[in-house]
Amino acid sequence: PVIFASILFGLLIPAKQENGSTSTTLRVVDEAQCVVNRIVTGLMWLSPLGVGSLVLQSSMSLKLSDVGSSVGILIVTTLLGLAVHILVFCPLVLALLGRRNPFKYYRNCLPAFVTALG
Repeated sequence: PVIFASILFGLLIPAKQENGSTSTTLRVVDEAQCVVNRIVTGLMWLSPLGVGSLVLQSSMSLKLSDVGSSVGILIVTTLLGLAVHILVFCPLVLALLGRRNPFKYYRNCLPAFVTALG
């Protein structure tokens, strides 16, 4: 209902008054938009502080050993997923869809990989 009413209201607002100046309703809506934009911008600047406070508060209730083991499991799982992707999935797609030899392709890409790792 709110969206429908907003669309209907927007379509029915006269753009200009009879003397050619901008409609009073449009000026009010423009000013309200400026105010809302400033509020949203302020909230976006403050949101990292709020998120950081929430994370810090919840992390204070955890044991450091539990957090360390969870982060270690996350790192190992991520590395295993990346390894499966680059060593199994990509060569399979390259061989089946691209009809290219994955070993030759990776050998040709090796200078770019070394440059990217710096």
